Amino acid sequence: MNKWRYKVERVKFPMWSKENDQTALIQEKLTRLGMESWELVNVIDVSMLTGGVTIYLKRPY
Repeated sequence: MNKWRYKVERVKFPMWSKENDQTALIQEKLTRLGMESWELVNVIDVSMLTGGVTIYLKRPY
């Protein structure tokens, strides 16, 4: 049975930033975390509330 370690990260961006800039920030963060063996599980868009997204990741323990 696999054991997992979980991680929650917030990617913040300026409220009035362009969508392409927001996407680039998210992709950069996911790429860096992927290189550390983290696997994306879920994303919650909280941009209307906090100006960003919350990403949930896991990797083997």
